[in-house]
Amino acid sequence: MEQAEFEHIATRIRQRAVATALAFAASGDEAEDIAQETMLKLWTLRTEIRGLAHAEKLASCIAHNRAIDCTRRRRTISLDAGRSIIDGKPRPRNGRPREHGLARRTPCLAAVNGVPNTAIETS
Repeated sequence: MEQAEFEHIATRIRQRAVATALAFAASGDEAEDIAQETMLKLWTLRTEIRGLAHAEKLASCIAHNRAIDCTRRRRTISLDAGRSIIDGKPRPRNGRPREHGLARRTPCLAAVNGVPNTAIETS
């Protein structure tokens, strides 16, 4: 495909790339970025493009893959957000360590038995 042909169909292909990116939950700004990256990639491949239908399919494929990449980048979390580094146990949403076993039940046991919390030993 020659430069003049590419310029002639560029608007249509760009719209296709934006629509594809938006279909994969990209925000408006992300969709525009994805479309821009798609057009740059297509420009580098222009000598291999065999017509409008081929260009549209390539644009959709490239935009789809870029949208997936953006989604993956958004899903990354830090180590501290998911697990405690020391014990490897899931960290609760409030950030405090979880109490396990008898330590968690001490206030309930004290209330049932009428004994102060400090009188019940936890191990």
